Amino acid sequence: MAIESGSSLTIATDGALTIAGNLNNAGTLSVASSSSASGSLIIKGTATNTGTVNIGRYISNDNQWHFLSSPVAAQDIRPDFVVDGETLPTDFDFFSYSETATDGFPWINSRDGSNAYATGFDTQFGVGKGYLVAYTEGYSADKVFSGTPNTGAQNISLTFTDDGSAGWNLIGNPYSSAIDWSTVDKDPLAEDFYFVYNGTDYIYHNGTTDSSGATKYISQGQGFFVKATEAGALSLTSDNQAHNAQNFIKSEKTDLDELALVLSHASEQDETKVGYNKLSSMDKDRSDASKLYGFSQTKPYIYSLTRDNIQVAYNNLPEITNETTLELGVYIQENGEHVINLTGISGVFTQGSIYLTDRKEGIETNLTENPAYPFMASTDDDANRFFLHFSGITGIHSQVTSTNDLAYIYSSGDKVYVKLKDNKPTNYKVAVYNLMGQQIVSPLSLTNDNSSLTLSQGSGIYFVQVSNGQQVQNQKIYIK
Repeated sequence: MAIESGSSLTIATDGALTIAGNLNNAGTLSVASSSSASGSLIIKGTATNTGTVNIGRYISNDNQWHFLSSPVAAQDIRPDFVVDGETLPTDFDFFSYSETATDGFPWINSRDGSNAYATGFDTQFGVGKGYLVAYTEGYSADKVFSGTPNTGAQNISLTFTDDGSAGWNLIGNPYSSAIDWSTVDKDPLAEDFYFVYNGTDYIYHNGTTDSSGATKYISQGQGFFVKATEAGALSLTSDNQAHNAQNFIKSEKTDLDELALVLSHASEQDETKVGYNKLSSMDKDRSDASKLYGFSQTKPYIYSLTRDNIQVAYNNLPEITNETTLELGVYIQENGEHVINLTGISGVFTQGSIYLTDRKEGIETNLTENPAYPFMASTDDDANRFFLHFSGITGIHSQVTSTNDLAYIYSSGDKVYVKLKDNKPTNYKVAVYNLMGQQIVSPLSLTNDNSSLTLSQGSGIYFVQVSNGQQVQNQKIYIK
């Protein structure tokens, strides 16, 4: 495709153009952007530019943090993204990120201590490199990248520094269109998710599963975090490009096996999700999304723990049984009332009950019946105050409690929990045996329908036996 000198072509905010071959531009090519959408340009061949190419990128001037990346080569940072002058004003911010920094300060400021442009800071956007920016109302929200669009294969460098950021790299979409993350080869990554900061929190997507507000499309001009397994490169090609006009990530709902919990306090909230994936592991693996924390000093955070005690925002479980417990973590930054809400369930999680246990208050809540659990919290609370367990969930490769069983039996830490189906128990007893068949807890009478006991014998597999004189139920548990 050729644009002659004196000619112009504009791709509107809701427009999309695919050039199957090469672009030869001697005129003016513009890609528009607004607060709700951006135009999209895919060039399958090469781009030669002797004229003008302007690619718009709307960035809210709301003084909130945003990740940014350039869709053109050799884009100068000054004066359009950092103003000219010997002394920089303090009403905007522009940072890069150094995974290799070992001093605990990976964010590299464009201004030095005297508010001059920092010596050694990038003068041009790196191709495929992400930046962190914030602009106030005095700055135009309509940013423009001018230059030759990046096309073809792009190998984005990844670093891994044990005593630095341990593989967390802030990279960016190098193209003038969105990237379809579901088509990207993620082998160089430790987990399949990308992470974007949306101004208030990190959202994530792996091409299939996501946090609320995320999509598989990474828009043009968008920076994002990935976690590398080792030093190397993430390879992108034009086959990964896609037309997707939206500027801001919106959730795409699919029929997944997952549940969502939201922790809220005052006007702020945070989300964690649990999914079922039979190919995943109870330990942290690439199907789990790490928990990343934003910049708020008042917001509460919620996450779950993998079996190897890694904090994750999305936790994929390979199986779910009535014995399965899932440790939750909370980070409380302000004292006062908080609420945990079960905000969504789909797939297998709709088939049974989801219970939340508050260790501090000794309260168990069936979130399936009562989705909101309000509680008072303080900043010195134990982070591991809560855990989940499940009952009656079927269709998963695991043992499921029969409708004829006497109780729901599960474990958390060194405790065994027995929840009788009979809410007026008489003659019920519980005993515990080790793998050798030796009785380690003599039969104890159960005086209420919800009981717990502590095993001090150490981690391992045990068998819990519940009886009522007419029926006996045996169930295997695991003690950590």
